[in-house]
Parts: sequence; structure tokens; C-alpha cells
Amino acid sequence: MIEVIFITMLFVLGASVGSFLCCLNDRLAIACQALTVQGVDSQDLPLNELLFRPSFCLACSRRLSWVEKLPIVSYILSNGRCGGCRAPIERRLLLFELILGSVLVSLFLIDGSLNSLPIFLFIGILFAAVDFDYRYLRLPDIYSYSILWLGLISSILGAISVSIDEAIYGVVFSYFSLHGIRLVFLRFKGRESLGMGDPLLAAALSAWVGVSLVPYFLLFSSLIGVVWVVSASHLAGSSVSNHAIPFAPSLAIGCMVTLLVAMV
Repeated sequence: MIEVIFITMLFVLGASVGSFLCCLNDRLAIACQALTVQGVDSQDLPLNELLFRPSFCLACSRRLSWVEKLPIVSYILSNGRCGGCRAPIERRLLLFELILGSVLVSLFLIDGSLNSLPIFLFIGILFAAVDFDYRYLRLPDIYSYSILWLGLISSILGAISVSIDEAIYGVVFSYFSLHGIRLVFLRFKGRESLGMGDPLLAAALSAWVGVSLVPYFLLFSSLIGVVWVVSASHLAGSSVSNHAIPFAPSLAIGCMVTLLVAMV
């Protein structure tokens, strides 16, 4: 009985983190749009405003009550609508809560302790970064740097199997490899092949796989990216070579595949 209660509490904690990350993405989108209009670098984001601003409805800007902040339950009770203006709430919020709640519980059941908490935070932040890049074709530095420093600190503390030397070498190798490809493509093709945030996210993820697995990580990510482009072209019925494609999903899947293969 106690174990069931504890697992339920873990699920609620994971769902709460998912709810926060989903709201953070919405705040980042609003802040980026406002700063772009003002002609300010969209990476110069007000962290205090992003992290500590009370939750509000995106449609009517009404501040949410504590009941409306309860993960999953509030969505069901409100029938997926704002309690004030009745505007529909995006199902992304429910998806974030369900996935991250399930991830935290799964990690606990596999490991049997809370030592996997850094891995949970890594998955949660990466999920938020993928969601943001998929929706807006941007990768906020706050996510990439969070993944990077979380990986390095976890390596130092022994929370992951990658040594600090392997993590640092992996970060450097991955960043300059992708950044070099980006510069070469820009030089000969005259246009960008990767976004500015892609090499940074790849470098951050490399802190988790280590330098010895970075070639496989980049290979898997590239193959997944190619499949993504070909599939998008097929579905669109035309070439998408001149359209921007988010690369963060490919990097995320490539990283997970690399880690899973390394465990086999």
C-alpha cells in the first residue's frame, strides 16, 4: 500500500514537471516573439519572468487558481477548457503531464531508487526542447545549456556511466563537427544546412553518450533526419529541400537509440 502511494506521488511529481515545462515553452514562445518584434536577440530572455511568473490562460491572460494547476485532474475537470473564457486548452499540456509522469515512475521501477532523477530531468528538458523546435523551428539556449551542465555534473557525481573526460571530449568533438559541416555547407551552397542551435544541442547530448559513442550518435541522428526529410517530401508530394526541417527530434531519437544500443 505504501509503495502504491509512493509511486502515485512520483507520478504526480513527474506530471507537475511536465506541466511546468509545457507552460515554459509557451512563455518562451511569447517572449521570443516579443523580443524579435523589438529587434532584441531572442536568446536574451528574462529568466525571472519565464521561471517564476504565475500561470495564466494564453487566451484571456487570466491568472489560474491552484485547482486549475493540478496536473491531469484540472484538465479533466475543466473538460479541456479555460475556466474563465472557455477557450480550449491544448492537448500538449496533457501529453507532457502523462509522458513525464510515466517516465519518472518507469525509471523508479527500473532502478528501484531516486538515483535516476538526473536522467528524468534530462529526458524532460530534451522533450521540451524537441517540442519547441518542432513547433517554432528554434532551439532556446536555456534548454541546451541545461542538458549540457546536467550531463557534466551527473558525470562528475557518478550518476551516469560516462566519465567527465569522455563527456567533455564528446561535447567538443560533436560541436565542432556539426558546426564545421554547417560552415562548409554555407560556404559552398550559400544557405544554412543546420540551425544555430543544432550544434549546441548535439554537443549537450554528447555529454550523456561520451566521445566514444558520438560517431554513432551523429550517424543515427543523420539517418533519422534523412528519413524525416524523405517522408515529409513524400507526404507533401514535392521536395522540401528549400523548407526548414526541425533537427532536434532527430538528435533526440538518435541519442536515445545510441544509449539503448550501448546497453545491449
